[in-house]
Amino acid sequence: MAITIPENKAIGSATKKLPCVILVDTSGSMTKDQAKLVEGLKEMKKYLSEDEMACSSVEISIITFDDVARVVEPFGPINELNIPSIHCTGLTAMHAAVEAGLASIAKRRREYKELGIPSYRSWMYLLTDGYANDADNGSFDRLLQRQENKKLIFFPVAIGEGVDKALLASLRPDHTIFSIDRDSIVSAFEWLSDSLSSVSTTSAGTLTLSDPEDYDIEREHIQIDVD
Repeated sequence: MAITIPENKAIGSATKKLPCVILVDTSGSMTKDQAKLVEGLKEMKKYLSEDEMACSSVEISIITFDDVARVVEPFGPINELNIPSIHCTGLTAMHAAVEAGLASIAKRRREYKELGIPSYRSWMYLLTDGYANDADNGSFDRLLQRQENKKLIFFPVAIGEGVDKALLASLRPDHTIFSIDRDSIVSAFEWLSDSLSSVSTTSAGTLTLSDPEDYDIEREHIQIDVD
């Protein structure tokens, strides 16, 4: 089924942009975590909105996925980010979510190019407690290719013990993932906020992000190329 990518919001300034799409698992198994997901998104908006550089640079799009994937918040300035209601039900359309994420990023980057606005490498942040059970649409292969071509930075976050960690590991060229327990969902958004903020103050080159373990995330220090 084709996924509709809605119109993005107007670009607020010509500051170098950092687009990040967040894929949020809203399948039935995440029902008890609805409030934590909303809290995490709210904390992320608050943190980034209070950081002058991040507020002018970071742009967020939110995609939820259960039986289908939906772009519930298109790209736009962080201070215009609307935090969606989270209602968990159904299965886990992860292939569709990745497809929507890649399409959303491509659309926003075209808009940057048309306006002559520079941008950092795009980010995709996936949170899930399960495994993909929708049809393979080739989006996982495209996700890997985008990373290998240095067009995208992807962070898969495995929540709890029922995750298909082998699948998530296969979605990164270095086969590494984040792992958190359900009590650390808000912390995972705090790490994301801090990391996006760090990139927004970096002109180019290689950046060492905050230690995920400081946020109750199982993972070593991460180095990324920001451009």
